[in-house]
Amino acid sequence: MLKPIVAIIGRPNVGKSTLFNRILQKKIAVVDDLPGVTRDRNYAQTDWRRKSFVLVDTGGFVPQTKEKILQAVKSQIEIAINEADLLLFVLDQQTGITDLDEQIAKILRKTNKKVIVTVNKVDRSSEESQIYQFLRLGLGEPQPISAIQGLGIGELLDFLVKELPEPAVETGFEPVSTIKVAVIGHPNVGKSSLINAILGEERVIVDERPGTTRDAVDSFFFWQGHSFTFIDTAGLRRRSKIKGAYSNTPLQIEYYTTLRTLRSLERAEIAIIVLDASEGITKQDKNIAGYADELHKGILFAFNKWDLVKEKEPKTYSQYLRKQMPLVNYAPVAFICAIKKEGIETVLKTILEVNHEKNQRVSEADLNHILSEAVKAYPPKAQNGKYIRLYNLKQVDIAPPKFVILTNEPKLIERNYLRYLNNQIRKKFPFIGVGIKFILRKHKG
Repeated sequence: MLKPIVAIIGRPNVGKSTLFNRILQKKIAVVDDLPGVTRDRNYAQTDWRRKSFVLVDTGGFVPQTKEKILQAVKSQIEIAINEADLLLFVLDQQTGITDLDEQIAKILRKTNKKVIVTVNKVDRSSEESQIYQFLRLGLGEPQPISAIQGLGIGELLDFLVKELPEPAVETGFEPVSTIKVAVIGHPNVGKSSLINAILGEERVIVDERPGTTRDAVDSFFFWQGHSFTFIDTAGLRRRSKIKGAYSNTPLQIEYYTTLRTLRSLERAEIAIIVLDASEGITKQDKNIAGYADELHKGILFAFNKWDLVKEKEPKTYSQYLRKQMPLVNYAPVAFICAIKKEGIETVLKTILEVNHEKNQRVSEADLNHILSEAVKAYPPKAQNGKYIRLYNLKQVDIAPPKFVILTNEPKLIERNYLRYLNNQIRKKFPFIGVGIKFILRKHKG
Protein backbone atom coordinates (compact mmCIF):
# COMPACT_ATOMS: atom_id res chain seq x y z
CA MET A 1 0.00 0.00 0.00
CA LEU A 2 1.35 3.44 -0.96
CA LYS A 3 0.44 6.19 1.47
CA PRO A 4 -1.22 9.28 -0.03
CA ILE A 5 0.92 12.42 -0.38
CA VAL A 6 -0.15 15.77 1.05
CA ALA A 7 1.90 18.72 -0.22
CA ILE A 8 1.99 22.09 1.52
CA ILE A 9 2.28 24.84 -1.08
CA GLY A 10 2.12 28.62 -1.17
CA ARG A 11 4.15 31.76 -1.72
CA PRO A 12 7.12 32.64 0.53
CA ASN A 13 6.73 33.48 4.20
CA VAL A 14 3.14 32.37 4.69
CA GLY A 15 4.14 29.77 7.31
CA LYS A 16 4.38 26.51 5.35
CA SER A 17 7.32 25.13 7.30
CA THR A 18 5.80 26.21 10.60
CA LEU A 19 2.63 24.31 9.68
CA PHE A 20 4.72 21.30 8.63
CA ASN A 21 6.48 21.25 12.01
CA ARG A 22 3.22 21.81 13.88
CA ILE A 23 1.46 18.86 12.22
CA LEU A 24 4.42 16.58 12.92
CA GLN A 25 4.79 17.97 16.45
CA LYS A 26 8.53 18.20 16.00
CA LYS A 27 10.96 20.67 14.47
CA ILE A 28 12.10 19.24 11.15
CA ALA A 29 11.81 22.13 8.71
CA VAL A 30 13.98 25.22 9.16
CA VAL A 31 11.80 28.21 9.98
CA ASP A 32 12.88 31.84 9.53
CA ASP A 33 11.24 35.18 8.91
CA LEU A 34 13.21 35.57 5.71
CA PRO A 35 11.29 34.45 2.62
CA GLY A 36 12.57 31.46 0.69
CA VAL A 37 14.33 29.69 3.58
CA THR A 38 13.11 26.26 2.43
CA ARG A 39 15.50 25.77 -0.48
CA ASP A 40 15.09 22.04 -0.57
CA ARG A 41 12.04 20.19 0.66
CA ASN A 42 11.25 18.10 3.67
CA TYR A 43 8.99 15.10 3.89
CA ALA A 44 7.79 12.95 6.74
CA GLN A 45 5.32 10.16 7.32
CA THR A 46 2.63 10.95 9.84
CA ASP A 47 -0.90 9.99 10.77
CA TRP A 48 -4.06 11.44 12.20
CA ARG A 49 -7.03 9.44 13.49
CA ARG A 50 -5.42 6.20 12.28
CA LYS A 51 -4.95 7.48 8.73
CA SER A 52 -1.35 7.61 7.51
CA PHE A 53 0.03 9.95 4.87
CA VAL A 54 3.26 11.49 3.64
CA LEU A 55 3.49 15.21 4.39
CA VAL A 56 5.67 17.33 2.12
CA ASP A 57 6.96 20.82 2.93
CA THR A 58 7.72 22.69 -0.29
CA GLY A 59 9.75 25.85 -0.77
CA GLY A 60 8.14 29.19 -1.45
CA PHE A 61 8.27 30.82 -4.84
CA VAL A 62 11.19 33.25 -4.96
CA PRO A 63 11.22 34.89 -8.40
CA GLN A 64 14.30 36.93 -9.24
CA THR A 65 12.72 39.06 -11.92
CA LYS A 66 9.17 39.90 -12.96
CA GLU A 67 9.64 38.00 -16.23
CA LYS A 68 10.24 34.74 -14.36
CA ILE A 69 7.34 34.85 -11.93
CA LEU A 70 4.85 32.91 -14.04
CA GLN A 71 7.47 30.41 -15.15
CA ALA A 72 8.61 29.72 -11.58
CA VAL A 73 5.08 29.44 -10.25
CA LYS A 74 3.90 27.16 -13.02
CA SER A 75 6.94 24.84 -12.79
CA GLN A 76 6.73 24.50 -9.04
CA ILE A 77 2.97 24.06 -8.77
CA GLU A 78 2.65 21.62 -11.65
CA ILE A 79 5.26 19.27 -10.18
CA ALA A 80 3.64 19.47 -6.75
CA ILE A 81 0.23 18.73 -8.26
CA ASN A 82 1.53 15.77 -10.25
CA GLU A 83 3.08 14.13 -7.19
CA ALA A 84 0.49 14.94 -4.52
CA ASP A 85 -2.92 13.44 -3.82
CA LEU A 86 -4.05 16.46 -1.82
CA LEU A 87 -2.77 20.04 -1.57
CA LEU A 88 -2.75 22.39 1.40
CA PHE A 89 -2.74 25.86 -0.16
CA VAL A 90 -1.40 28.10 2.61
CA LEU A 91 -2.26 31.81 2.63
CA ASP A 92 -1.60 34.70 5.01
CA GLN A 93 -4.62 36.29 6.70
CA GLN A 94 -2.59 39.33 7.73
CA THR A 95 -1.58 40.29 4.19
CA GLY A 96 -4.71 39.07 2.45
CA ILE A 97 -4.78 37.86 -1.15
CA THR A 98 -1.75 38.87 -3.22
CA ASP A 99 -1.17 38.73 -6.98
CA LEU A 100 1.02 35.67 -6.49
CA ASP A 101 -1.76 33.94 -4.54
CA GLU A 102 -4.10 34.67 -7.45
CA GLN A 103 -1.66 33.16 -9.93
CA ILE A 104 -1.31 29.98 -7.88
CA ALA A 105 -5.07 29.71 -7.38
CA LYS A 106 -5.66 30.10 -11.12
CA ILE A 107 -3.45 27.08 -11.80
CA LEU A 108 -5.11 25.05 -9.04
CA ARG A 109 -8.60 25.71 -10.35
CA LYS A 110 -7.69 23.97 -13.60
CA THR A 111 -6.73 20.72 -11.88
CA ASN A 112 -8.71 17.79 -10.55
CA LYS A 113 -6.72 17.71 -7.32
CA LYS A 114 -8.40 18.32 -3.98
CA VAL A 115 -7.22 21.64 -2.54
CA ILE A 116 -7.72 22.76 1.06
CA VAL A 117 -7.48 26.53 1.39
CA THR A 118 -5.55 27.00 4.63
CA VAL A 119 -5.49 30.55 5.98
CA ASN A 120 -2.60 30.96 8.41
CA LYS A 121 -1.81 33.62 11.03
CA VAL A 122 -5.38 33.80 12.32
CA ASP A 123 -4.04 34.38 15.83
CA ARG A 124 -7.28 35.49 17.50
CA SER A 125 -10.82 34.19 17.22
CA SER A 126 -11.97 37.72 16.42
CA GLU A 127 -9.99 37.54 13.15
CA GLU A 128 -11.81 34.44 11.83
CA SER A 129 -14.51 36.51 10.12
CA GLN A 130 -11.80 38.00 7.88
CA ILE A 131 -10.94 34.69 6.25
CA TYR A 132 -14.01 34.72 4.00
CA GLN A 133 -12.25 37.10 1.62
CA PHE A 134 -10.36 33.97 0.46
CA LEU A 135 -13.59 32.48 -0.91
CA ARG A 136 -13.07 34.56 -4.04
CA LEU A 137 -10.13 32.30 -4.95
CA GLY A 138 -12.75 29.75 -6.01
CA LEU A 139 -11.19 26.80 -4.19
CA GLY A 140 -13.71 26.16 -1.45
CA GLU A 141 -14.26 27.22 2.12
CA PRO A 142 -11.09 28.43 3.88
CA GLN A 143 -9.81 26.73 7.04
CA PRO A 144 -8.45 29.17 9.66
CA ILE A 145 -5.30 28.25 11.59
CA SER A 146 -2.41 29.74 13.50
CA ALA A 147 0.51 27.43 12.84
CA ILE A 148 2.78 29.20 15.30
CA GLN A 149 0.23 29.01 18.13
CA GLY A 150 -1.24 25.66 17.18
CA LEU A 151 -4.78 27.03 16.77
CA GLY A 152 -7.15 25.19 14.42
CA ILE A 153 -4.64 22.43 13.59
CA GLY A 154 -6.85 19.61 14.90
CA GLU A 155 -9.84 20.87 12.94
CA LEU A 156 -7.68 21.18 9.80
CA LEU A 157 -6.41 17.61 10.17
CA ASP A 158 -9.93 16.29 10.79
CA PHE A 159 -10.99 17.87 7.51
CA LEU A 160 -7.82 16.69 5.74
CA VAL A 161 -8.16 12.99 6.60
CA LYS A 162 -11.79 12.98 5.42
CA GLU A 163 -10.54 14.08 2.01
CA LEU A 164 -7.61 11.67 1.78
CA PRO A 165 -7.88 8.93 -0.84
CA GLU A 166 -7.41 5.33 0.20
CA PRO A 167 -3.80 4.06 0.01
CA ALA A 168 -2.93 3.03 -3.54
CA VAL A 169 -2.70 -0.67 -4.30
CA GLU A 170 0.12 -1.46 -6.70
CA THR A 171 -0.77 -2.99 -10.01
CA GLY A 172 1.50 -4.44 -12.65
CA PHE A 173 2.64 -7.56 -14.42
CA GLU A 174 5.27 -8.76 -11.97
CA PRO A 175 4.68 -12.19 -10.41
CA VAL A 176 2.85 -12.18 -7.08
CA SER A 177 5.80 -13.84 -5.33
CA THR A 178 8.41 -11.44 -6.67
CA ILE A 179 11.01 -9.94 -4.31
CA LYS A 180 10.89 -6.17 -4.70
CA VAL A 181 14.33 -4.58 -4.44
CA ALA A 182 15.01 -0.82 -4.55
CA VAL A 183 18.51 0.14 -5.67
CA ILE A 184 19.29 3.44 -3.95
CA GLY A 185 22.23 5.72 -3.32
CA HIS A 186 23.56 9.17 -4.09
CA PRO A 187 23.99 10.22 -7.75
CA ASN A 188 26.63 8.66 -9.97
CA VAL A 189 27.40 5.85 -7.54
CA GLY A 190 26.55 3.11 -10.07
CA LYS A 191 22.95 2.14 -9.36
CA SER A 192 21.91 1.80 -13.00
CA SER A 193 25.16 0.01 -13.84
CA LEU A 194 24.42 -2.52 -11.11
CA ILE A 195 20.95 -3.24 -12.46
CA ASN A 196 22.30 -3.57 -16.01
CA ALA A 197 24.92 -6.01 -14.74
CA ILE A 198 22.23 -8.09 -13.02
CA LEU A 199 19.92 -8.07 -16.02
CA GLY A 200 22.73 -8.71 -18.48
CA GLU A 201 21.51 -5.98 -20.83
CA GLU A 202 21.30 -2.22 -21.13
CA ARG A 203 17.77 -2.05 -19.73
CA VAL A 204 18.49 1.16 -17.78
CA ILE A 205 20.22 4.17 -19.30
CA VAL A 206 23.67 4.75 -17.80
CA ASP A 207 25.39 8.12 -18.03
CA GLU A 208 28.54 9.44 -16.37
CA ARG A 209 26.75 12.66 -15.46
CA PRO A 210 24.99 12.53 -12.09
CA GLY A 211 21.21 12.76 -12.08
CA THR A 212 20.44 10.84 -15.28
CA THR A 213 17.69 8.74 -13.74
CA ARG A 214 14.71 10.99 -13.03
CA ASP A 215 12.02 8.40 -12.32
CA ALA A 216 11.99 4.96 -10.77
CA VAL A 217 12.18 2.15 -13.34
CA ASP A 218 11.00 -1.41 -12.64
CA SER A 219 12.87 -4.34 -14.18
CA PHE A 220 11.82 -7.99 -13.76
CA PHE A 221 14.41 -10.73 -13.42
CA PHE A 222 14.41 -14.49 -12.79
CA TRP A 223 17.37 -16.30 -11.24
CA GLN A 224 17.66 -19.83 -9.89
CA GLY A 225 13.90 -20.22 -9.59
CA HIS A 226 13.35 -16.86 -7.89
CA SER A 227 11.60 -13.76 -9.25
CA PHE A 228 12.91 -10.26 -8.57
CA THR A 229 11.59 -6.79 -9.32
CA PHE A 230 14.45 -4.29 -9.34
CA ILE A 231 13.46 -0.66 -8.87
CA ASP A 232 16.11 1.72 -10.17
CA THR A 233 15.82 5.10 -8.52
CA ALA A 234 17.13 8.58 -9.06
CA GLY A 235 20.08 9.51 -6.88
CA LEU A 236 19.41 11.23 -3.59
CA ARG A 237 21.48 14.39 -3.76
CA ARG A 238 23.39 15.96 -0.92
CA ARG A 239 21.59 19.11 0.15
CA SER A 240 24.61 21.28 -0.59
CA LYS A 241 24.52 20.02 -4.18
CA ILE A 242 20.88 20.95 -4.82
CA LYS A 243 20.88 24.19 -6.75
CA GLY A 244 18.47 27.09 -6.71
CA ALA A 245 15.22 27.40 -8.56
CA TYR A 246 16.69 29.25 -11.55
CA SER A 247 19.87 27.23 -12.16
CA ASN A 248 20.47 24.72 -14.93
CA THR A 249 19.41 21.93 -12.57
CA PRO A 250 16.05 23.13 -11.23
CA LEU A 251 15.61 22.68 -7.50
CA GLN A 252 12.05 21.47 -7.82
CA ILE A 253 13.00 18.65 -10.22
CA GLU A 254 15.79 17.48 -7.91
CA TYR A 255 13.50 17.49 -4.90
CA TYR A 256 10.69 15.56 -6.51
CA THR A 257 13.26 13.12 -7.81
CA THR A 258 14.12 12.54 -4.15
CA LEU A 259 10.45 12.12 -3.27
CA ARG A 260 10.01 9.53 -6.01
CA THR A 261 13.06 7.69 -4.69
CA LEU A 262 11.51 7.57 -1.25
CA ARG A 263 8.22 6.32 -2.69
CA SER A 264 10.16 3.62 -4.53
CA LEU A 265 11.78 2.65 -1.25
CA GLU A 266 8.32 2.49 0.32
CA ARG A 267 7.23 0.05 -2.42
CA ALA A 268 10.23 -2.21 -1.93
CA GLU A 269 10.88 -4.99 0.55
CA ILE A 270 14.67 -4.84 0.36
CA ALA A 271 17.00 -1.92 -0.34
CA ILE A 272 20.42 -2.25 -1.93
CA ILE A 273 22.29 0.83 -0.73
CA VAL A 274 25.07 1.38 -3.26
CA LEU A 275 28.20 3.02 -1.86
CA ASP A 276 31.24 4.35 -3.72
CA ALA A 277 34.21 2.37 -2.42
CA SER A 278 36.64 4.92 -3.87
CA GLU A 279 34.88 7.80 -2.11
CA GLY A 280 34.02 6.38 1.29
CA ILE A 281 30.82 6.81 3.27
CA THR A 282 29.16 10.21 3.05
CA LYS A 283 26.59 11.94 5.22
CA GLN A 284 24.03 11.37 2.49
CA ASP A 285 24.75 7.63 2.56
CA LYS A 286 23.91 7.69 6.27
CA ASN A 287 20.67 9.57 5.54
CA ILE A 288 19.69 7.00 2.91
CA ALA A 289 20.35 4.12 5.31
CA GLY A 290 18.29 5.96 7.90
CA TYR A 291 15.34 6.21 5.48
CA ALA A 292 15.50 2.48 4.78
CA ASP A 293 15.81 1.55 8.46
CA GLU A 294 12.96 3.88 9.44
CA LEU A 295 10.72 2.15 6.89
CA HIS A 296 11.83 -1.28 8.22
CA LYS A 297 13.18 -2.47 4.89
CA GLY A 298 15.68 -5.26 4.46
CA ILE A 299 19.10 -3.68 3.80
CA LEU A 300 22.14 -4.77 1.81
CA PHE A 301 25.17 -2.50 1.34
CA ALA A 302 27.06 -2.80 -1.94
CA PHE A 303 30.48 -1.15 -2.15
CA ASN A 304 30.74 -0.40 -5.87
CA LYS A 305 33.89 0.58 -7.84
CA TRP A 306 35.85 -1.91 -5.75
CA ASP A 307 38.36 -2.14 -8.59
CA LEU A 308 39.45 1.46 -7.87
CA VAL A 309 40.49 0.65 -4.30
CA LYS A 310 44.25 0.04 -4.11
CA GLU A 311 44.40 -1.79 -0.79
CA LYS A 312 41.44 -4.15 -1.00
CA GLU A 313 40.63 -5.29 2.54
CA PRO A 314 36.91 -6.18 2.81
CA LYS A 315 37.16 -6.76 6.57
CA THR A 316 38.53 -3.25 7.10
CA TYR A 317 35.77 -1.71 4.97
CA SER A 318 33.10 -3.71 6.80
CA GLN A 319 34.39 -2.51 10.16
CA TYR A 320 34.51 1.04 8.85
CA LEU A 321 30.89 0.73 7.72
CA ARG A 322 29.74 -0.64 11.09
CA LYS A 323 31.48 2.23 12.87
CA GLN A 324 29.93 4.85 10.60
CA MET A 325 26.42 3.36 10.70
CA PRO A 326 25.99 1.52 14.02
CA LEU A 327 22.18 1.59 13.87
CA VAL A 328 22.19 -0.60 10.74
CA ASN A 329 25.07 -2.86 11.73
CA TYR A 330 22.82 -5.83 10.99
CA ALA A 331 23.10 -5.25 7.23
CA PRO A 332 25.40 -7.48 5.12
CA VAL A 333 28.03 -6.04 2.78
CA ALA A 334 28.94 -6.97 -0.79
CA PHE A 335 31.96 -5.71 -2.73
CA ILE A 336 31.30 -5.25 -6.43
CA CYS A 337 32.38 -3.66 -9.68
CA ALA A 338 29.14 -3.19 -11.58
CA ILE A 339 30.76 -2.20 -14.88
CA LYS A 340 32.90 -5.36 -14.90
CA LYS A 341 29.97 -7.45 -13.55
CA GLU A 342 32.03 -8.58 -10.58
CA GLY A 343 30.29 -9.62 -7.37
CA ILE A 344 26.83 -9.79 -8.96
CA GLU A 345 26.11 -13.36 -7.90
CA THR A 346 27.02 -12.44 -4.32
CA VAL A 347 24.48 -9.62 -4.42
CA LEU A 348 21.72 -11.95 -5.65
CA LYS A 349 22.52 -14.63 -3.06
CA THR A 350 22.52 -12.00 -0.30
CA ILE A 351 19.14 -10.66 -1.42
CA LEU A 352 17.72 -14.16 -1.08
CA GLU A 353 19.31 -14.50 2.36
CA VAL A 354 17.83 -11.19 3.55
CA ASN A 355 14.45 -12.15 2.10
CA HIS A 356 14.56 -15.42 4.06
CA GLU A 357 15.60 -13.67 7.26
CA LYS A 358 12.81 -11.09 7.16
CA ASN A 359 10.26 -13.92 7.05
CA GLN A 360 11.84 -15.85 9.91
CA ARG A 361 9.82 -16.69 13.04
CA VAL A 362 11.27 -17.42 16.46
CA SER A 363 9.37 -19.52 18.98
CA GLU A 364 8.05 -17.89 22.14
CA ALA A 365 10.01 -20.40 24.23
CA ASP A 366 13.30 -19.40 22.58
CA LEU A 367 12.53 -15.71 22.94
CA ASN A 368 11.66 -15.95 26.61
CA HIS A 369 14.85 -17.90 27.29
CA ILE A 370 16.78 -15.06 25.62
CA LEU A 371 14.80 -12.48 27.62
CA SER A 372 15.43 -14.27 30.91
CA GLU A 373 19.18 -14.52 30.31
CA ALA A 374 19.36 -10.90 29.14
CA VAL A 375 17.55 -9.54 32.20
CA LYS A 376 19.64 -11.71 34.53
CA ALA A 377 22.86 -10.32 33.02
CA TYR A 378 21.70 -6.72 32.76
CA PRO A 379 18.33 -5.79 34.29
CA PRO A 380 16.64 -2.55 33.23
CA LYS A 381 17.39 0.37 35.53
CA ALA A 382 14.69 1.65 37.86
CA GLN A 383 13.14 4.91 36.73
CA ASN A 384 11.58 7.48 39.06
CA GLY A 385 11.78 5.01 41.91
CA LYS A 386 9.88 2.36 39.92
CA TYR A 387 11.28 -1.09 39.20
CA ILE A 388 10.84 -2.29 35.62
CA ARG A 389 9.85 -5.90 35.09
CA LEU A 390 9.81 -7.70 31.75
CA TYR A 391 7.34 -10.59 31.77
CA ASN A 392 7.17 -11.95 28.24
CA LEU A 393 8.69 -11.61 24.76
CA LYS A 394 6.73 -12.82 21.74
CA GLN A 395 7.05 -12.42 17.97
CA VAL A 396 3.77 -11.24 16.46
CA ASP A 397 4.68 -10.55 12.84
CA ILE A 398 7.24 -10.98 10.06
CA ALA A 399 8.57 -8.74 7.27
CA PRO A 400 9.61 -6.88 9.33
CA PRO A 401 9.83 -9.06 12.43
CA LYS A 402 7.87 -7.48 15.28
CA PHE A 403 8.21 -8.44 18.93
CA VAL A 404 5.86 -7.58 21.78
CA ILE A 405 7.34 -7.05 25.23
CA LEU A 406 4.97 -7.28 28.19
CA THR A 407 6.13 -5.04 31.02
CA ASN A 408 4.79 -3.24 34.05
CA GLU A 409 6.17 0.12 32.84
CA PRO A 410 6.13 0.43 29.01
CA LYS A 411 6.86 4.18 29.08
CA LEU A 412 9.96 3.85 31.25
CA ILE A 413 12.00 1.43 29.15
CA GLU A 414 14.91 3.30 27.58
CA ARG A 415 15.84 3.03 23.92
CA ASN A 416 19.32 1.83 24.83
CA TYR A 417 17.82 -1.15 26.66
CA LEU A 418 15.81 -2.08 23.57
CA ARG A 419 19.04 -1.99 21.57
CA TYR A 420 20.55 -4.33 24.15
CA LEU A 421 17.65 -6.76 23.75
CA ASN A 422 17.98 -6.44 19.98
CA ASN A 423 21.62 -7.50 20.20
CA GLN A 424 20.79 -10.42 22.51
CA ILE A 425 18.20 -11.77 20.05
CA ARG A 426 20.64 -11.42 17.16
CA LYS A 427 23.30 -13.46 18.95
CA LYS A 428 21.15 -16.54 18.41
CA PHE A 429 18.92 -15.40 15.54
CA PRO A 430 20.95 -12.91 13.44
CA PHE A 431 18.10 -11.60 11.25
CA ILE A 432 20.73 -10.67 8.67
CA GLY A 433 19.83 -7.48 6.83
CA VAL A 434 16.59 -7.03 8.75
CA GLY A 435 15.65 -4.45 11.36
CA ILE A 436 13.78 -5.60 14.47
CA LYS A 437 10.75 -3.71 15.74
CA PHE A 438 9.67 -3.78 19.38
CA ILE A 439 6.17 -3.06 20.69
CA LEU A 440 5.85 -2.33 24.41
CA ARG A 441 2.62 -3.34 26.10
CA LYS A 442 1.34 -3.03 29.63
CA HIS A 443 1.19 -6.31 31.56
CA LYS A 444 -2.34 -6.77 32.90
CA GLY A 445 -1.40 -9.07 35.74
